[in-house]
Amino acid sequence: AAVGADPQRGDQVAVVARPFEPTTEVVPAFYEAPWFGLALRSGLGLVALLLVLLLVVRPLLRQLKGGPADAASAPTDEALAGLPESTAGSSGQQDENAAQHDQALLGKQVELAQRLVEEKPEEAIVALRRMLKPAEAQS
Repeated sequence: AAVGADPQRGDQVAVVARPFEPTTEVVPAFYEAPWFGLALRSGLGLVALLLVLLLVVRPLLRQLKGGPADAASAPTDEALAGLPESTAGSSGQQDENAAQHDQALLGKQVELAQRLVEEKPEEAIVALRRMLKPAEAQS
């Protein structure tokens, strides 16, 4: 009666129980998942930040501090001491390079001392006396 069915007109309501067709659940690929886009953006942002820090900020800070720009790539004496002699490179050419480096450093120090003597002779004399004073007298 609520549907407007009238048995006198010949309206009939038949209820038939039929099984549902089974559905297959389609699992989306991992790159279509909602979390993947967020993870990808975050990961790429982190990689970009690290590249900026390593390739721009770090050399800039080294340059501002006045240190050599390629200090990280040059092996230190401690690192070379742990290597075998063939690897450490105790060849004549490296010894010659070290001697040239020492001479260049000595030349810079002598030039600095000469400039100090020219600009401030009294302080240069005091510094020279301190350097020449015996070790026992300094203690």
